[in-house]
Amino acid sequence: MRNYLTCDCCNTNVTASSSMGRNGLHHYCHCKHGTRIKRAKVHGMFSQLLDELTINNNVKNLYREILSDAALKEKQDQLNRLRAVGREIRSTQEQIDNMDDKLANNDVGVDTFNRVIGKLETRLSDLKAEKEELEKTSTPIASYIESGLGLLSNLSSIYENSGYDNKRALIGSIFPEKIRLSKSKCRTTELNQVVELLCRNNGEFGGNKKGTNSENSDLSPSVLESGISYGESRTSLSKKKPIHSVSCFLFLFI
Repeated sequence: MRNYLTCDCCNTNVTASSSMGRNGLHHYCHCKHGTRIKRAKVHGMFSQLLDELTINNNVKNLYREILSDAALKEKQDQLNRLRAVGREIRSTQEQIDNMDDKLANNDVGVDTFNRVIGKLETRLSDLKAEKEELEKTSTPIASYIESGLGLLSNLSSIYENSGYDNKRALIGSIFPEKIRLSKSKCRTTELNQVVELLCRNNGEFGGNKKGTNSENSDLSPSVLESGISYGESRTSLSKKKPIHSVSCFLFLFI
């Protein structure tokens, strides 16, 4: 957790050290101004923070359906755009051919021909580039959805069983700012917006049982425009942003 902790009292970075005692080597986390906490306790408090971010099965299943529907819609939108681009390419090529015929028949002057052809060829080049981009192999969204929801439903366990690099990547993707450490708990003032949204609906982090923020929440008081309230139907949820945008969910893995 090095470089990810800051002292809640003095706002300085928390570092690690060890000292020899009667019963062997003791490991601590401490700031520059004397606050010192046993490393094992810090790890325990951080695990508790991760547990608070874990989503339950009901939320997991709900978002699996919503995100899967959104993925299908985005795929269909992509196919529709690909067909439209194909039609525009054929139409633009026909216009170029027509201009060639008009020039050959002296129906247009050279200056007019060059001006029009220049615009058409630029348009054709742009359309072909867009078509090539649309035809590229798409991201396996379904697997990302499943792995992402699996991560958020087993966050603490996955963190504990991950290697050093994966632990740092996990912390960095979930917590945009440093985690604040006091003698009683770890807390954060900001979360990855997708994680925050899922956990607000989960009702277990920074909120009361009705899904609204408590006055003593450790989260930032700002509410996401796309925040979800309990009692909303699956249809109304699927229309909200960023829920309807799979790319927002995939932001967890960038």
